[in-house]
Amino acid sequence: MNENIRVLIADRNANIRSLLKRELEAEGYQVELVKDGQELMKRVSREDCPHLLIIDPNLPLIHGEAILTMLTNRLPPLAVILHTNLTELVNHPFAMEAWVFIEKGENLDKLKTAIAETVRKRPPQADKREAFPG
Repeated sequence: MNENIRVLIADRNANIRSLLKRELEAEGYQVELVKDGQELMKRVSREDCPHLLIIDPNLPLIHGEAILTMLTNRLPPLAVILHTNLTELVNHPFAMEAWVFIEKGENLDKLKTAIAETVRKRPPQADKREAFPG
């Protein structure tokens, strides 16, 4: 079932991107990687948007809060897991309302469980995905 789920990993650290890609592909997910804010915004604006985004908002070329605002305003909404050491984001209104927060350095099984639960709660949409409004 996971082979139909497209996961986008956005992290500035190439080692973390590679580790998460390897772990999630072993679980059967389709995984794509981006390293900065510009790549992220281009990727989530495409029609074939991923089903789930795992992001550390501390990305080059865009401010973390700007990323959160854009992702919150995206239609249809995108399932997001914040995977970061930026603990101040856990209390951010966007994060508290809709997203899962997993602190980096925690057991990868906790992240995998969060991914599985997020996918279970928000299964892939069969409808055409839209870019950001406006």
